[in-house]
Amino acid sequence: MSIILLIMAGCSVGSRSHSYSLNDFHIPSSFPDKLDDGFVQTKTNTEENTVRSGEMPTPSRRNGNKGANLNTKKLSNTLITSDYTHAHLDVDQAVRLINSYRLKHNLKPIRLNVLLTKAAKQHSRDLAKLDRISHFGSDGSNPMDRIEKAGYTARVAAENIGTGQLTFREVMAGWKKSLGHNKNLLLTEAEHVGVALVFDPDTEFRTFWTLVIGAPS
Repeated sequence: MSIILLIMAGCSVGSRSHSYSLNDFHIPSSFPDKLDDGFVQTKTNTEENTVRSGEMPTPSRRNGNKGANLNTKKLSNTLITSDYTHAHLDVDQAVRLINSYRLKHNLKPIRLNVLLTKAAKQHSRDLAKLDRISHFGSDGSNPMDRIEKAGYTARVAAENIGTGQLTFREVMAGWKKSLGHNKNLLLTEAEHVGVALVFDPDTEFRTFWTLVIGAPS
């Protein structure tokens, strides 16, 4: 029986007026962040999903509850002082930062992949559209669903997401300090990566980051 492993880490959220956390993660900046606990999903060739740890069960394709448990909690009355017009993503620099970090841990470098980038962009756009932070899409999709839809057949895949950060360097600094996110950055089997940023000044979170790491089957 073939097994595809999907690792989904939590979500980092930036806000001045809200500082709360579901674990011990904290970025020493003007934007305190929160993360939910990461969880591991296994997906077999029978399409059965098992959540081994964490708090967010995966919407089942069989029970008709797609879209459940979307973790739609939003920040209210936030005081935004940063100039988000300067938010940007240099994809080449992002890949260099990831590979530099992996090299320090004696791990092989990963390469930018157009299909994983497509999956990352789709999710960042979806998060911005609804102004929320969640690993589940508005259609109930999970990361593996989006990766497969983009045309990438994954043997292993991981997703990190974040909101409120101005640069990839800032969001990665937060991921490195979170156990679940850091494990994804240092995924031993990883070969490819996709990264995306969507900026929407009309949303509460402003910036929506998605990183997808994987290895083909």
